[in-house]
Amino acid sequence: MSTLRDKAIKGVLWSLTERFGNQAIQFFIGLILARLLLPEDYGLIGMILVFISFAQVFVEGGFSSALIRKTNANDSDYSTVFWFNLIVASICYLLLFFSATFISCFFTEPKLILLTKVVGLNVIVNSLGIIQKTILIKNLNFKTQATINLSSIIISGFIGVYCAYSEFGVWALVIQNLSKNLVMSIAFWVSSNWRPKFIFSKSSFKELYGFGSNLLFSSLINVISENLYSIIIGKLYNAKSLGYYTRANQFQKLPVSSIYGAISAVSFPVLAEIQHEDIKLKEGYRSMIKLVAFVLFPIMAILISISKSMIHVVLTDKWLPSVPILQILCIVGAFYPLHAINLDILKVKGRSDLFFRLEIFKQILNVLMIVVSFKWGVIGLVWGSVMLNFVCYYLNSFFSKSLVNYSFINQVRDLLPLACFSIITLLALFVIKTIITNLNIQLVILPFVGVLVYCFLSSIFKIQEMSILKEIILKIIIKRK
Repeated sequence: MSTLRDKAIKGVLWSLTERFGNQAIQFFIGLILARLLLPEDYGLIGMILVFISFAQVFVEGGFSSALIRKTNANDSDYSTVFWFNLIVASICYLLLFFSATFISCFFTEPKLILLTKVVGLNVIVNSLGIIQKTILIKNLNFKTQATINLSSIIISGFIGVYCAYSEFGVWALVIQNLSKNLVMSIAFWVSSNWRPKFIFSKSSFKELYGFGSNLLFSSLINVISENLYSIIIGKLYNAKSLGYYTRANQFQKLPVSSIYGAISAVSFPVLAEIQHEDIKLKEGYRSMIKLVAFVLFPIMAILISISKSMIHVVLTDKWLPSVPILQILCIVGAFYPLHAINLDILKVKGRSDLFFRLEIFKQILNVLMIVVSFKWGVIGLVWGSVMLNFVCYYLNSFFSKSLVNYSFINQVRDLLPLACFSIITLLALFVIKTIITNLNIQLVILPFVGVLVYCFLSSIFKIQEMSILKEIILKIIIKRK
């Protein structure tokens, strides 16, 4: 177990390096692009990415998770999935290409015809490196992944900023995204010794599909849910409103995807190794939930407090309408990783059937909530997602009790102190905002004070995650030295 723990910590360190490095660079690049481009430009890309996300789910098909979970995956398995991914990606691109006019008419945006045909190429480009990336994840080789991802973001960032300065408009975002995925896929091929063979094993496909198919349909339903708001906002309102929502959602996802992405990238392959040891699995699973919440809750509280000053300073006042959307979405973001970790346990235990059924039920609730809340505009939709968020958290944690004996009530008991500390931190920051009204000073002072208040409370009450976080930070410092 100690060896597995060391592998997990090492994996988390590299995964954190990748995620925070990626997000920091993308954040900086995004600031430059947001100053040069218009909310409408982001709205147009947001409309297209809805359909790209659908296509990407079909391409991956749940096979990556199936390969990671399979302890004795061989070359026949990898080659079979590679050719399946490529064929499905080609079909999806053709569907996007010939549906471009329909997509344009649906949103009443003529520019979407050509944009869809070009952006759709990302589906094929991404499919070429899925297996190489899966092998790296399975081997817990996050160092190579970090290098590849950081390099691709830097290169594509320079390209995107140059295009924006050259007044390419929305095409700057298109070129940036396409170049990033192209560089990434090439790098995965260069860094990997694995090459596809002309093999398509029916037995391998059938075995992997048995597990992956439920994840495929579950992921499809989840993508529909995540993009349903973009579809409705883009259809019922306009590209500018969607641009505000997209930008707010990106800011909220910045810490969420960094923290959860870093841990989940390691957690699934690590927990899959001990999937039959229930006691160890429960402890690892519980530690993961508490650590993610310990880090993410206060970050969301701080982000709520500085949202106006941050957008005013870094994006300019043309983006201020996104402030209330961002503040509400931070509540959703604080709990999203907890949803996902609860669902991961179903995958680890091989219960993709429950995963699928659960996703169907949740999305029915999601549609009902949208029907009720859309009449109050974008703000109404976002508040509806907050209410749905708490209901879905209970549903996601329902099966954790039967699978690893970690019930919803036990999770609430573990997370309640962290939530209380975060709320106290937020209240303290709001008091400071009434004293310090200068937005520039708020942006500097509030995060610093927020961290101090939260760490002070955690130290007084001797929160265990504080020690774990110190251990991770210490290992990072030693690694650098």
